[in-house]
Amino acid sequence: MNIADLKEKLIELQVNPSYYSLNQGLKSDAIMLNSYHNTWEVFYLDERGGKHDEFIFSNENDACLYIYDRFKNLKSIKENIKQNLKSDDDKLPNIINL
Repeated sequence: MNIADLKEKLIELQVNPSYYSLNQGLKSDAIMLNSYHNTWEVFYLDERGGKHDEFIFSNENDACLYIYDRFKNLKSIKENIKQNLKSDDDKLPNIINL
């Protein structure tokens, strides 16, 4: 997988583009993918400019697959929460809008 493939897959997952930057500079509160020479760096950049969950990959494919899997898992978690809230809809106040 390359950056173009990853971008298409993130669009298919309906991931908001504000949640990631694919070799396009820094963006706060987003997952970043940057390439330096023959390495690929993936990390979360918080709103204060701090790096978190930093990983270095030796190739574009592995870095892109990691990001794709991360967003795919987050979407799955979100869908499970929605499903659980719907099943308990009559028991819970409407405090969250997902």
